[in-house]
Order: sequence, then C-alpha cells, then structure tokens
Amino acid sequence: MLCREDNGMIYDLIFLRGMTPLRPMTLQATGCQLLRLDQSTGGVRLTTEDFQSLFLKTIGIPSLVPGVGGRVVTACRYDADGKVRCTI
Repeated sequence: MLCREDNGMIYDLIFLRGMTPLRPMTLQATGCQLLRLDQSTGGVRLTTEDFQSLFLKTIGIPSLVPGVGGRVVTACRYDADGKVRCTI
C-alpha cells in the first residue's frame, strides 16, 4: 500500500455512551490515515474520504492536520446538549 508522507500525528478517539467510555481507537492524521481499533476488537481499517469528511464535520475542524485551513484545535469536549465542542 502506498501512502502519503506520515508525520506521526495521531488522534486518540474515545467513543462514549453518556459519560461511559465504550471503545478507544486511534486515527492517523497523515500517511494512510488508518483507524486502529482497540485491543479487544483488534484490527486496522483504512479510512475513506466519506469517513474523514464526517469526522471533520463532527468535531468541527477543517483538516486532520493542525494549521491546514487556518485553524488549530487544542481540545474537544461534549457540551450539555451532547454536541462536540472544540477549542480553536
């Protein structure tokens, strides 16, 4: 598999049900942009453009790579309405 240059940036993702963590995952921001599932599930998935677009829209950033698109995200959290809010 040929991938773009990988600068080592990784997003640590934790999916929640309410305030209970369900499944940790990591997402490579560059290179092959792989989604690595937690140890209990095992496996690696190659993300699609549709997945990446939905991910960016969900957390409200223009790019997986900070500074691309003119904004840098420093932290994301859920607000009282259950929506993701990111500090830029």
